[in-house]
Amino acid sequence: MKRESLAPDTGVGSVHLSVTDLDRSVGFYREVVGLRVTFEDEARVVMGADETEVITLYPGATRPVAEGTTGLYHLAIVVPNRKELARVIARLMSKRIDNYPTDHLITKSDLPVGP
Repeated sequence: MKRESLAPDTGVGSVHLSVTDLDRSVGFYREVVGLRVTFEDEARVVMGADETEVITLYPGATRPVAEGTTGLYHLAIVVPNRKELARVIARLMSKRIDNYPTDHLITKSDLPVGP
């Protein structure tokens, strides 16, 4: 039996979220996470770092994810090194934002649930 495998350059793309409060969400990802708006129109706001699109926010969600249902509960953003990871953790702590750094063996993630 031939086993299928993913191409070596396969990766994860931008996260797309519907949000209840677009301004609050943009503020969170700009001020806390450190992303910048790279594209914006009436339908969406795209945010990223350097040339990488990280998250696309869509206004108009009528409620948060209902308890007892599935939904995105976190996202991970790769940082270049441990020093930068420490800076992210310090920034989150200084803003009193709960965060739970996790070692995923391959990469480390340290970003909390968005607003």
